[in-house]
Amino acid sequence: MSGALGRQADEVIAEVRRDSSTDDVLAALLRLVAMEGTEPTRRRVPLRELSDDQRRMVTVFTDARLLTTDVIDGEPYVQVAHEALFRQWVPLRQQVQARAEQLRRRTELERWAADWVHAGRSADYLLTGDRLALAGQWLEAMESAGQDSPTARALVNASRSRDTAFLHRVSETIGQFALGNVDRYPELAVLLTSAALAQCPPTPVARRALMAALAFSHTEAVLTGHTDAVRGVAWSPDGTHLATASRDGTARVWHTDTGTVVRVLRGHTGMVEAVDWSPDAGRLATASRDGTIRIWEATTGDTVTVLPGGDIARAVTWSPEGTQLAASSRDRTVRVWDTSTWQLTTQLVGHEGDVWGLPVLP
Repeated sequence: MSGALGRQADEVIAEVRRDSSTDDVLAALLRLVAMEGTEPTRRRVPLRELSDDQRRMVTVFTDARLLTTDVIDGEPYVQVAHEALFRQWVPLRQQVQARAEQLRRRTELERWAADWVHAGRSADYLLTGDRLALAGQWLEAMESAGQDSPTARALVNASRSRDTAFLHRVSETIGQFALGNVDRYPELAVLLTSAALAQCPPTPVARRALMAALAFSHTEAVLTGHTDAVRGVAWSPDGTHLATASRDGTARVWHTDTGTVVRVLRGHTGMVEAVDWSPDAGRLATASRDGTIRIWEATTGDTVTVLPGGDIARAVTWSPEGTQLAASSRDRTVRVWDTSTWQLTTQLVGHEGDVWGLPVLP
């Protein structure tokens, strides 16, 4: 039977090819195939979903009894007469195998759409979140391949409309909250309204809230220049300068009034984990993953000395009088140097892991 059906299909496609290409014929026939798990099955399709060319092809295949038509509730439908057409006829079988995943996705999306229609197009059956995003991707692929269906498209469009309305309400709610709290939490209001404008349809209230939040924000400057994460920050004792330590292997000194870089401290061969000012603001100390502590002249950026900091130096701090410098390391040791001679005077041991912090109380 399958051999006879295959020969008959070959004869019909040869006839149809006079007006249409083989690819167009197979694309039309793929519309009549669904996937249940890993197996292809027949799919009943309303004739109104087919183009004029596809209907002419259907007529020829129907006359050859390879397809059948019937009327349900006044709606004419077409389907494959024998599943052997796409299971045994080589040209169509190969197309089904090549597009199995696409057919499976279309079947799943149409099942969602059928549930929605059977529920009276209830909003409870509309898609949201990741499911809606996935359905949109599937529908786009189906449309590109000419395999979409009006019901699936209607479900996705209705879901998107509901999703847009929901996000619109979210944007307005965030905007109203930010406006009501902008004087107390300006930074939070900036973050919330920025996210709302980026992720939701922009609303006037969200825009107004962002403008108000920026006006109330306590942020005075944003310092940019490091090429990797900033690991440490230290104010100079007089508050006129700021020092930063970065994973990019440098430390930087900034003028706090202008926000400009005064100097870049280069010399470490690894990430700079911490920085601290001497009490008189004359020098800086940095700790690096290269296992060293470096002392710098604050006014020139020149290196004063390089101290061995153990395995990976984690933190560094000056004593209140500036007479001693302490540094901690991944080797679980805290080292203390005399700043007049840079001689190591003390090693504190006992920790069972990295020593990350090293504050010194005045």
